[in-house]
This record gives sequence, structure tokens and C-alpha cells, in this order.
Amino acid sequence: MAANLDKRVASKITKLEVDEVFQGQKNVILGAIAKCWNYLVPLQWSPDRIKASIAGVLKPIAKRYSNITVVITDLFSRYKDLIKTIFQKAVHLVCHIHAERILRKPLRHLRATFTRRKKTLEHMRMQHHKGLKKAEAIWGRIDFLTARQHKDRKDRQDHEKIIILDLLQ
Repeated sequence: MAANLDKRVASKITKLEVDEVFQGQKNVILGAIAKCWNYLVPLQWSPDRIKASIAGVLKPIAKRYSNITVVITDLFSRYKDLIKTIFQKAVHLVCHIHAERILRKPLRHLRATFTRRKKTLEHMRMQHHKGLKKAEAIWGRIDFLTARQHKDRKDRQDHEKIIILDLLQ
């Protein structure tokens, strides 16, 4: 039953998406899907992600599904060469999700840098504000002491006048 379905669907599939479904230590499961048909090309186990292992999984798929014109993968470098050689009629495209991740990486870096710089500037502004408050407090104290010094000097001069007047009388 499944073989009959494969034969009927195989000639109609033109776009294939390939990626690792699971990746562990010494254990990789590669999968391919024809999304427009909601059709999962059988998953296969692979010992690793070297070219020979990936080619071993993709060659039978290329034989069975001969009308593939577009193959979509992530940006794993080994796919680039293999897709050209195994799917000779196909164009290799990058998955939009993986491309978006790659494009967002510099944006995340810029956002993190901007956030750090913003925090640094805010800290500097707060330090400057604290410095201004301290300076205002010091200037206020200087003004108070200057006024007190003038008052004391005036009081002392007044007392000296009184003492001199008392001595003259």
C-alpha cells in the first residue's frame, strides 16, 4: 500500500526540504519532507554528518524522486556541494528560518552592544547627577560658611567699636 502511494506521489514531488531531525553524539537522523504534499520521505539513521553519510541518505531519495527541482536545507556547508551533485536538476535554497537566524545574529549582537552602552551612559549620567548634587551641597556649605564669616567679621568689628567707645569714655 505504502509503495503504491510512493510511486504515485514520487513523480509529483518537485520541492524537497532536508534537515537533521535529531542530532546526538554518534547518532543523526536525517529527514526529508515534501511540504506541499504533506509527505514525509522516510527518515534515515546516519552515524554522523560527514559528506559520505549524508550522500548515502540522499542518493536513494534522488533516485526515487527524480523530478526534484528545488532542495531546501539549512546552511550546513556539506549540503551545498552534495545537493549540486546528487540532485543535478535542482536548485539549492536556504531555509528561511535558518537564514533568518543567521541574519538576526548580528542584530542580536548590535542590540546587546546598544543595551550595554545605554546602561553605561545611564550609569555615567547617574554618577554625574550624584556629582552635581555633591558639588551643589559643597557650594551651599561654602556659601553658608562665607556668609557666617562675613557676619562674624561684622560682629567683631561692631564689638571692637563698642570696646573702643567704652575705653574712650
